[in-house]
Amino acid sequence: MSMPKFLLVLVFLCLAGGCVSNPALRVMRSGKRLPPLSADCQLKIANMDGQQAMLDYQSAGTLLLRTNNDAMSLSGEEREALREAVCRLGSRTIVALTQMQGYVSFVVLAGRRERPLYPAPSTKKQGPTQRTILAVFDLEDRESVLPKAESDKLADYLATRLAEQRSYRVIPREQLRKRLVGERKKSYRVCYDSSCQIELGKSLAAQAVVNIRLLKLGESCTLTAKIYELKSETTQAAASSKGACTAAALQEVVDRLAERLSRD
Repeated sequence: MSMPKFLLVLVFLCLAGGCVSNPALRVMRSGKRLPPLSADCQLKIANMDGQQAMLDYQSAGTLLLRTNNDAMSLSGEEREALREAVCRLGSRTIVALTQMQGYVSFVVLAGRRERPLYPAPSTKKQGPTQRTILAVFDLEDRESVLPKAESDKLADYLATRLAEQRSYRVIPREQLRKRLVGERKKSYRVCYDSSCQIELGKSLAAQAVVNIRLLKLGESCTLTAKIYELKSETTQAAASSKGACTAAALQEVVDRLAERLSRD
């Protein structure tokens, strides 16, 4: 009898406190570093909006779980794998971030932020240690590789990962949608070129906008991302990465994009 494909993926998590193997689970440690908790600590999956949680709480990392279950109805084995990983990250609480076909991602909460992640825009001149305020627009998928709902989730995920890297402050995409629908009606859905996004970004008091594109080349797909600085209307940073043409594989591609854009 053949083994299900997802069980063939075995990720070894070597975190502070030791190494443990978890089938179908990937851990990305980032943000606040916490000492590991005892092995019998309890897991809590908070029933709250993941993007809002990223604004209100610090993060100790993100988890990517291969599963066909809903985030709030995981099997006992899946919950145990999450519990073990989260305890090693020094937390007890996670919240679902995005849910795609065959995958759920979680953010590991590490205490409330002392200051809001997205404060009101300042009128003071930006200093060298201040972070750029970004507006992340929809992913442009001209070949319709993914359903629109999945490509929207990837754009949401990139916005969250950029905020988590702490190189940028990111306007919540839900606020961006409401503002653009109110001011520009249907233009948000067709505004993919840089000149349109720069114009709309300025109307939102953003300092830069993120343009994301999905390109299919043969059997693989490439995600490209460019950050346009609004004052100079020039490219501030750019990155690309490729993977399989599935939502789950492209979520890992987004992780690499976020890291590269933050380094730039």
